[in-house]
Amino acid sequence: MQILAVALAPRPTAGHQTFGNAPWHWAGQLPDPGVPFSAVATGSGNSSYLQVIGLGASNGLPYVTWQDAIGSWYWGGQLPDP
Repeated sequence: MQILAVALAPRPTAGHQTFGNAPWHWAGQLPDPGVPFSAVATGSGNSSYLQVIGLGASNGLPYVTWQDAIGSWYWGGQLPDP
């Protein structure tokens, strides 16, 4: 299981738990996009990799970052303006 949090310095941070009763492990901050987020949503993307969509705090536009199979995070940038 993984958790994401939008901190006061709104850069999402991550943690994970290997098993339901195992201790939680700090997974660090997601890549710094230079865009503060007001909210985040997660979903399963390509190859079932975890994707995080963040809404820009100042412009409300969607941005994406994703995690690969070994836990590394990558910044995908701004999504098309809906």
